[in-house]
Amino acid sequence: MPPSETQTNLLVGIFVGGRSSRMGGVPKGTLRAPDGTPSLVERLVGLGREGGARDVVLVGQQRVYEHLRVPMLADDPPGIGPLGGLLALLRHADRILCPRVLALACDLPYVTGPIVRRLIDHAPHAAALAPHYGGQWQTMCARYATRDVTQQAELLLARGEHSLQALFAALGGAALPLPLADGEQALLRDWDSPEDIDV
Repeated sequence: MPPSETQTNLLVGIFVGGRSSRMGGVPKGTLRAPDGTPSLVERLVGLGREGGARDVVLVGQQRVYEHLRVPMLADDPPGIGPLGGLLALLRHADRILCPRVLALACDLPYVTGPIVRRLIDHAPHAAALAPHYGGQWQTMCARYATRDVTQQAELLLARGEHSLQALFAALGGAALPLPLADGEQALLRDWDSPEDIDV
């Protein structure tokens, strides 16, 4: 099936810039994926491309990923956590006239192609879309409208606010349904420390 118009007008950003302190400093995206893919980052790059996105970039500059030959973006501004990475992704998308972005954390070993495609296609006019459970937006498995979100993120930044939860609240984000019966919430479990890794 050819990609839809909404898919080809979307940029995927895989966030690789964290310090991985709870993983002992090992870049989490380099961990071998449970499905046998050489690394979590390579698995997510594949999911983004299979979903029909216009392009895939890495958000955060880490030399360990240079061999993948995937473009890397530096946080903009640096040193403020995920908001700096999201702003870098949004600003890059605006430069290439891409109206939407999909943000994926590099430590999601179980997220599936169908979930990625629903993130791309569900509620196409929402400024921001993400799963919401446990009282939290899953902001690093989320879709954002480039210009609307850039403007709101810059307003928060000007007030010294760096929380992506606050950004979602300001945007009135839409929730992506994740049926508990299908176990989809479990597919968004991340690998945050060595104890999380399924051997």
